[in-house]
Amino acid sequence: MVALKQLQRELRAEAVDPYMGEVGVSVWDVSEGREIFSHEADKSRMMASTSKIFTIGAALAHLGPDYQAETRLWSDGEIDDEGTLRGDLYLEGGGDPSLGSAKHSEVFHYGVASTGNDVVDAVQRAGVKEISGAVIGDGSRFDADARPTGRLGGLTYGRGKGDDVAQHAAESITSVLREAGIATAGEVTSGMVPQHADLLGTVRSPKLGELIRPAGKRSDNFISEMLARQLAVEVRGERPGTTRTGAEVVAQYARDRGSDIHQVDGSGLAFRNQVAPVSAVNFLREMVSQPFAAEFTDSLALMGVDGTLDDRGRNTSVHGAVKAKTGTHLVRGNTAKVREFRCSALTGICPGPQGRTLLFSIMQENPKSRYTALAAQERMVRSMMDYAQSS
Repeated sequence: MVALKQLQRELRAEAVDPYMGEVGVSVWDVSEGREIFSHEADKSRMMASTSKIFTIGAALAHLGPDYQAETRLWSDGEIDDEGTLRGDLYLEGGGDPSLGSAKHSEVFHYGVASTGNDVVDAVQRAGVKEISGAVIGDGSRFDADARPTGRLGGLTYGRGKGDDVAQHAAESITSVLREAGIATAGEVTSGMVPQHADLLGTVRSPKLGELIRPAGKRSDNFISEMLARQLAVEVRGERPGTTRTGAEVVAQYARDRGSDIHQVDGSGLAFRNQVAPVSAVNFLREMVSQPFAAEFTDSLALMGVDGTLDDRGRNTSVHGAVKAKTGTHLVRGNTAKVREFRCSALTGICPGPQGRTLLFSIMQENPKSRYTALAAQERMVRSMMDYAQSS
């Protein structure tokens, strides 16, 4: 049996190793309801993509795991007896981060996404066979500020391209419509849906519980930032939704649950996103007790199996067992081709038999190298796993 004191010795040895840089660690035993290890756990540190667990948790709480973003199709003209829409077709974006081609769905969303063919189906169900006007994209639900990830907007297709992502979406959908035999005549552009327009149909995104999986597992910045802006609209009623307001919603949700964080975006790209390891663990404690716990934990990468942890911990006790979120910041070094490893984090869940589960957060700043940082994290998690399984 791996005794608690042995676990603590092993964790402390890793935490104080000078090669690990500045380290903070917190470990919570769910079955005992207490923190069993702490090292500099109260000090706030750069959390990098650890931010995404807070964004995902806030989205699940405020929107619900069954929430679906809606892309609405509007027309400003009548449909005649031959199926010709005598006017323009408007695409009003609802902040669906998954809308794109079938290939885009497979590459970025595990094959669960909205596609251009879904738009075609909605147009055909409305009885439209031809459009005498243009396809116009309305991305006004979110603001046009591209920071921090670039190419964000209320209407995007394949993660957006160009200076006007709504127009790019309209152009892409126009191509898909034409491939399906639905001709359009007008010049594609972007603009807001007129007040007198009629609703033709709706394309709904996958449920939120599915959308968050690549955000957490693959640390997808684009989805995370779109979720932050969605929270700005749905929770604060802001229109257009901004990253700043969405991050405020996330931070407030975390603070209301005992986690003191400083978050300025949805993805963790900004160095100003900070949290102490104990606050990250406190948040996990809240998440695993929520009705949406299954969706939340399923968004975490599985060590040795998928996401950002697919090549870590393979063929060890943590393989296929530990679920966690990674966090990494690289900064430019002395040359354009050299990147310095600024911080690394691993926050997650270590399961054991008879309900003994450990929640942990390891945060390192300025380690000597990426290799030493990641190797230390894996050794610490293996020690936790050995303890959890033998208790």
